Amino acid sequence: MTRIDPSRPFVLLDDARDRDASPARLYADPMEIIQTRDPAAVPALLGRLKDGHWAGFIAYEAGHALEPRLGAPRLPAEPLLWFGRFEGYTEIAAEDVPSLLPDPAIGWLGHPRPDIGFDDYAKVLGQVQEWISAGDIYQANLTLRASISTAGPPLALYAGMRGRAKAGYGGVIWTGEDWFLSLSPELVFALHDGHLPP
Repeated sequence: MTRIDPSRPFVLLDDARDRDASPARLYADPMEIIQTRDPAAVPALLGRLKDGHWAGFIAYEAGHALEPRLGAPRLPAEPLLWFGRFEGYTEIAAEDVPSLLPDPAIGWLGHPRPDIGFDDYAKVLGQVQEWISAGDIYQANLTLRASISTAGPPLALYAGMRGRAKAGYGGVIWTGEDWFLSLSPELVFALHDGHLPP
């Protein structure tokens, strides 16, 4: 029987939509882990992700290592890049995923507290709008960090958010040190035959 073992690093890629949900993929028991907090190491490590089943994450700040014009990033406490190489993955029917997660009632999330004030955000938004008007960019993903109080196990927090958000592209990554819970209505990118489609 499939289960999620939080004593070892794992990656769960999940689709919680009510209709036409794709099966989840559980990557467990990594054979190898690569990670870095050093921006200079990011390109070489990305080059290693060619063969095998790799699953993990690349932090937004890692983009600074790939595009020098962005300047030096504010480095997060977490790795800029973390990937596990797995023998394969277990496919789980979308409707079976909740049975692998703890009861969401044992987790609690407080209200998000943005790390920047509205005036600072409005200033950055104005800059992005100027760049779009000037034709320098056509789109931007303007994000901000926020703090949130939590109680309960991370998988219970994910179970609660999963049930409420019903996101098509969700997931949990446990690196053995850090938990990452993610829910998105859109796919960031798809890789086909080693290439990003246009």
